[in-house]
Amino acid sequence: MAVLWLHSTSPLFRQAPKVNLELRQKVQRNLARWAAWNAEGSPVRWADRPQSAGIRDTDCVVYFVPSYHDGIVVGRTRREPKFAALHYVFLQQLSLGDPTHLGATIGDPPAMSEVWVSDVIRWVRDTRAANLIWTEKEMDSVAYALAAVALHEAMHNKIEAARDLDWDLHRQGGGDLAMPLSRLAVERRVPANLENRRLLELYFGSRRRQYLHHD
Repeated sequence: MAVLWLHSTSPLFRQAPKVNLELRQKVQRNLARWAAWNAEGSPVRWADRPQSAGIRDTDCVVYFVPSYHDGIVVGRTRREPKFAALHYVFLQQLSLGDPTHLGATIGDPPAMSEVWVSDVIRWVRDTRAANLIWTEKEMDSVAYALAAVALHEAMHNKIEAARDLDWDLHRQGGGDLAMPLSRLAVERRVPANLENRRLLELYFGSRRRQYLHHD
């Protein structure tokens, strides 16, 4: 059984605990509905403490962090010289306000994947990002976007590692959720396409040591 573990390093929406709880539930439901890998019971779970969750190399972990600057990826790209160029690319993308980069994955073991929550919320809600009052449509759209980015990073984490070095998820048939999100996709909340599901079924359970975050 391969499990997709989700972990928030801080509340998804700190300003309103009820919104935070609803978002977590909706994100998990979206991902469970799209899951195409074999599993007994729910293949998508939240891990409050990844270090003690029993996460195996056949599983995948996606972290939800407030922003890139607060993330686990930025810490690693700062610490390890081999990632200096990647660190610069991330900073350049963010300084340009690029809305299509809402998460990141570093495949070098231990693999680490994360979603930049505040950037996703701001992208979906525009200037209303900090507003405490959410409409049901906004809640569904934000939850869809968070789930889609998480699935996208999980695909980078597991599928690219199982393929040869020249294989690229964006170019080789990933489609839809393996491409930058569009507002139309968020509004319609389309499911992962058949090619995404096929790739997940084939490769999600491949062995890939995961980074386990300490709170």
